[in-house]
Amino acid sequence: MSPKQCRRCELVKDEADFHKAALRKDGSWCRQPICKACAKIKAREYYLENQERLKEHNRLKGQRYRQENPEWNRWHHIARKYGLTQEDWEKLYDEQLGRCAICRTPFGGIKVCIDHDHLTGSVRGFLCTRCNFAIGYLQDDPERCESAARYLREQAEIAKEVVPYGD
Repeated sequence: MSPKQCRRCELVKDEADFHKAALRKDGSWCRQPICKACAKIKAREYYLENQERLKEHNRLKGQRYRQENPEWNRWHHIARKYGLTQEDWEKLYDEQLGRCAICRTPFGGIKVCIDHDHLTGSVRGFLCTRCNFAIGYLQDDPERCESAARYLREQAEIAKEVVPYGD
């Protein structure tokens, strides 16, 4: 490679120290007029001078992309938070027959909550909002859930024995 002088630092450097700019008709590359080290400094200076404008531009660009691609945004969130691909999600949904794992209510039109172990992060299944809140309030503790079920059964038995008002 032939030596080339940087227009910014004016040092003579090897052609490999300059970014490629365009492909010539003969198949060789034109190189940028400033070396890679100077290009890095120039890019940093530009960013610092235009930081607020660039941040706002990138924020709006990301916002626009998320609005135009809501499904991608949803699957990206699910993959990042729970480690589930869209295929994994659909397989689990089909295994549960599109119903809540606890109350068996069909999900048709209601929000699907991804139930997961808060210690390990592993996905346990899909729940309706009510069941998800219920086990959350019971702190995902099986003994509390069993105790709550036992309490409800006992109260139902007592209610059968009590004479209703007005009789």
